[in-house]
Amino acid sequence: MGPNFLAWMEFLQSGLARAGLTGKRLNAATWALYNHVMGATATQSSLQLSAEEARLGQEYLESRRDPYATVAANNYISDVDWDTSFTVGLDLLLDGIESQTGS
Repeated sequence: MGPNFLAWMEFLQSGLARAGLTGKRLNAATWALYNHVMGATATQSSLQLSAEEARLGQEYLESRRDPYATVAANNYISDVDWDTSFTVGLDLLLDGIESQTGS
């Protein structure tokens, strides 16, 4: 961990601490947000499906609905609206974190 990473963690943790998080909750919230950002970035950069690949993936799921019923029903493979997925996921995380601050 270098100075840039530590500076980013300081920025993130100091904001969460000002919101009222401490100790294990502070560290868990920091990692949850960090992992959301890094995971979304890694996934978006490495999982670039063409329209044809997404269509074929969805067809595969549809033909195997028993083991993948929820994934198939929600068009998980073909949902490539990265910005909305990131924002909604971030909102879910922040709402959960806020519920722990007593605000």
